[in-house]
Amino acid sequence: RVLEQNAQGVIFYIIEEAIGNARKHARANNLWVRLRVQDGYFIAEVEDDGVGFDVNAVQTRYDERGSLGMINMHERAELVNGRISIASAPGKGTRITLTAPIQKR
Repeated sequence: RVLEQNAQGVIFYIIEEAIGNARKHARANNLWVRLRVQDGYFIAEVEDDGVGFDVNAVQTRYDERGSLGMINMHERAELVNGRISIASAPGKGTRITLTAPIQKR
């Protein structure tokens, strides 16, 4: 099983965006990137130990803020039949997880 070449590019963009967001906003001491294959899925996690944020508040205010980074990650995940989950809370850091199916070759 392998990731199709187009999917590789999309996934790279999502990981790059998640890392960029952490570097810009998290004020973290540490940033971890974990990649694995599990049960036919490619899973990428970008986690930091930074300031965190209220996920619901940020997602409901996109129109006001003009920030498209997270929206772009969600939309790009859909291009590869994947999904993004975001776990964060103020003072608790952030973990962004991408799960995308791997194509049989």
